[in-house]
Amino acid sequence: MGNKALFGNNFKKYRKKKGISQKEFARKLLDATGKDLTLTSISNYETGLHMPPPQILPAIAEILGVSIDALFGIDQKPVQTKPSGPEVIRKWKGELEKIEKEFIISKSKNPEGLCDQQKKGAYYCESLLHLTKAQQEELVIIQTELSTIQELISLFKK
Repeated sequence: MGNKALFGNNFKKYRKKKGISQKEFARKLLDATGKDLTLTSISNYETGLHMPPPQILPAIAEILGVSIDALFGIDQKPVQTKPSGPEVIRKWKGELEKIEKEFIISKSKNPEGLCDQQKKGAYYCESLLHLTKAQQEELVIIQTELSTIQELISLFKK
């Protein structure tokens, strides 16, 4: 599930849990931020079509009584049990290179057969893809939070 869809699902879930209609939410957000949202905008957020501007995320979270992290599903994600730092990625890439060389050699000897190197290579590729997607989602969340923090800093400096 993409970042927008995850946010949208959580936004809708928490809004409904609070028993707030879209219209009532828009009114509360207008009171809190001065930002007048249309019902279409709220619907677009909930369906994952669009994301709200980062500067209103704190108000959204406050109205819904949750953290910004909860809106992005961070509180709901299981803790990763496998290490996923740069060392693991380097190790997997090294394994992929080794498998690639073995595959090229075995393919030249047996051009028609599916070999263990292919299966092992596919496993490592899938693992790297999953890890990369997870890290990409985390980066989007961090960028959104940084944007919010920068907005808050500029407000405090005024």
